[in-house]
Amino acid sequence: MIHRIIKLNVFCFGLFLLFITGPLFATTAPIKKILYVYGTDQNPIENSENFERMYNTLEGVGIPFETENFDLLATKDLTPFQLIIVAWSNDTYWNDPVPQTVQQKFLEAINQGINILWIGPGLWGYYPPSNQLAQAFGLTYNNSYGRYGINKGEFVDLTGSTARFSVKDEFITRVTLNGASVEGNYYIDNNVQPDPFITSYQGSGKGKTVFISMNIMDWWKENEAEDTYARTEVLIKYIRKLTNQGYVAKHSVKNGKEAPFLLRLEDYTPGGDMMLGNPLETWVDRLDNLIYFLKNTGLKLNMAIIPRFAHPCLGESHSWSDADQGIPLLKRYAQTVLAEGGSLIAHGYKHQVGIGQEDFSGGDYEMCLSPTDQVLCDTRANTCGNNFRSLGNQRAASFFFGIEFLLPFSRFPLSFLF
Repeated sequence: MIHRIIKLNVFCFGLFLLFITGPLFATTAPIKKILYVYGTDQNPIENSENFERMYNTLEGVGIPFETENFDLLATKDLTPFQLIIVAWSNDTYWNDPVPQTVQQKFLEAINQGINILWIGPGLWGYYPPSNQLAQAFGLTYNNSYGRYGINKGEFVDLTGSTARFSVKDEFITRVTLNGASVEGNYYIDNNVQPDPFITSYQGSGKGKTVFISMNIMDWWKENEAEDTYARTEVLIKYIRKLTNQGYVAKHSVKNGKEAPFLLRLEDYTPGGDMMLGNPLETWVDRLDNLIYFLKNTGLKLNMAIIPRFAHPCLGESHSWSDADQGIPLLKRYAQTVLAEGGSLIAHGYKHQVGIGQEDFSGGDYEMCLSPTDQVLCDTRANTCGNNFRSLGNQRAASFFFGIEFLLPFSRFPLSFLF
């Protein structure tokens, strides 16, 4: 999947406004956003893996967000934000004081009720005796930042279970409690350490502040750490806990108390022998079992609908208005999913590009660049970034493809897809 959205062209945006209606636009006030503060102006952020990791994570959360250079924060209006995340994308400031104007900006935000998630170094602020930043987190900075032989970090995941993951001789900011509570610890083997991994604090009438004392944005690759997924869990948990406006799936964020589980049925086409892969009766039996499972578990299904099926090699073409291949029955299953609280999304247009035996809807690439039929996004050739910037002359596919990325969990009118 493409990790960044480029603006749709004017034609497609007009169609978007024309077709989409419903509760999504009934919001009476703008949802407060997340601000990601990524580092300084010294290094290009596009070359930072840590920046990309945070950016991709926030794109999946479902709450509007902005990014800001740390050096420019002093002049930033913070009132539109419910959460500010500080996570360094480079090491320029690791041993430097935080400018006093920036420190004051954070203090003002906390006093206004804005929550802060601070990941890694910098909590020493503007240096003592002027440092009030650590105090706002209910902590005292111990004038110590380095490696201390720690090899495990422990946290409580979204299910309430305690989990540990490996720490790879990483830099840690040493702090002591000054009102904050500990929500995660460090270990050397099985011995708990006095330096807290995660702390939380909230003064009366102020925003909540969470401090994670090492940079959990590092070591995200599977070949670097076998339990790297735990770092993502920590990040997602605290984004949920520190936000109270916005949508993840179709469910409002409730301070992390409820984490929605998304079950997705991919590439649901109107018929098509290649996609059905079995007799219609077998496909229907499987859908019956799926609907039964959903009703008994209370889970909601996200169906990725392909509006048209095409297999040029076999001369096959179907739409949701057709009456053959059991398409009316397949449509009724989609209607049942929607009626039971699930969601339908437009997943491409034909999801099909070429003319070969394997170039059928759902099995082929999602889009092409007209009029050359150049594949828009081939992840194997790493062409996504360059090609996706070339969206000038897209046909209907760009509209449907863009809708999915802009509103991946929205409830669409059936007439829009069918």
